[in-house]
Amino acid sequence: LFNGAGPAGQSSGMSLSSVMMLMRMLRLLRILRLVKLVKAVRPLFTVVTSVLSAFQGVMWVLVLTVVTLYGMAILTTNLIGHRLAFPPSHEIPDEITSPFKS
Repeated sequence: LFNGAGPAGQSSGMSLSSVMMLMRMLRLLRILRLVKLVKAVRPLFTVVTSVLSAFQGVMWVLVLTVVTLYGMAILTTNLIGHRLAFPPSHEIPDEITSPFKS
C-alpha cells in the first residue's frame, strides 16, 4: 500500500509523506469540529473569548514587567559599579563591586 513497487519499478499507492499529510488534515478536521462545538454552546463560547481577551492583557503586563526589570538592572549596575549607591565613607570590598565595573 505504501510506496509499493508495481510493474517495471513504478510506484503504486501513496507515499509515506502523502499519508502523513492526510493524517494531519484529519487531525485538523477534529480540531475544527471542536471549534464548531464551542460556537454552538453559547456559554462555552463566552468563556473562551473571555480567556483569550484576558490573555492579551496578561501579555502586556509581562512586557511591562520585563522592561521594568531590565531598566532597574541597568540602573542598579551603574549605581553600584560607579560607587554612587553608597557614600564614599563606606568601605566595600572590591570583590563585591568587581562584577559591576563598566
